[in-house]
Amino acid sequence: IIPGYYSKYGSIFKLIDCKLKNNLRIEGYSKELQRDVILERDAVRALITANDVDDFIDANYMEYTTYLITADHHDEDFKYNYPLTAKYLQECFSGNNKGSALDIETIIRPSIREAMDKKKLILSVTGDISHAMSDSEANVVPTVGSYLCTFPGEDWQTIVAYMAILNSRTFSYMLYHRSQESDLIGSGRKSLLEDLPVPRYTSEFIILNYLSECLLYLSKPYLHPISKRISNERIGYYLTKILDMVVYELYFPEYVREHNLNAIEYINSAPFMQSSIVDDDIILQTYQWFQRPENVIRQMIEVLDT
Repeated sequence: IIPGYYSKYGSIFKLIDCKLKNNLRIEGYSKELQRDVILERDAVRALITANDVDDFIDANYMEYTTYLITADHHDEDFKYNYPLTAKYLQECFSGNNKGSALDIETIIRPSIREAMDKKKLILSVTGDISHAMSDSEANVVPTVGSYLCTFPGEDWQTIVAYMAILNSRTFSYMLYHRSQESDLIGSGRKSLLEDLPVPRYTSEFIILNYLSECLLYLSKPYLHPISKRISNERIGYYLTKILDMVVYELYFPEYVREHNLNAIEYINSAPFMQSSIVDDDIILQTYQWFQRPENVIRQMIEVLDT
């Protein structure tokens, strides 16, 4: 868990209203120079705020207009690899009171630089509610108030499964109550997150993986309605109810067995578990399966909510 970027030198290293010129160049507005500049595309990464993070969003489908210079200006090949960016930084620091770019130890922390190009989750905990989105290829960098969450081996199935846990009601419930306690003892938010328990990875995580993939599918921008009678958002709501039930059982297996609410053993009959390919039909069939009056999972959720 790595805290997001703090924009101490944002007027220089952050470009707004950016447009991709091609795969090699990007054009954006520099507040420091008060004009548009063109830099190498590989020298920057998309920058997002905590408010941009929401449940089950795929960073690969987002549109970005704010970018951060992330290339290491201390690297001996920096000027050779990024001549436009080097020239821009030199212009920013010449003739002002900021010293020089070399006086700045690093534009971004080494921990962010190491994590930003990995497959990861972006986690926001604004308002003591947990929101997690996926980032497999976009390589975004979040600002302060958000976190980069990386995983050993970068196994995508594992990452997506844990996204389900971080977006669950159970995790936000624990986050909220631990936050209230931490205010009394002065604990930092990062250490609080690191101390929150999560279930150990098991074969049952495949359920969370499939559910997360369905919810990622539904969050795609400009996705057409997959049903004539019910909105995509409403279908996603019911999928989230199933997900919350599964996560709750992973946290408290003894409790749900004691109350005959162990739903996981009945999940294998769900349509979303029958195929690794997510499409309109699979999601719609899952919704119809869940809405049947005799559906055991639906009955358990109603009892657990009570």
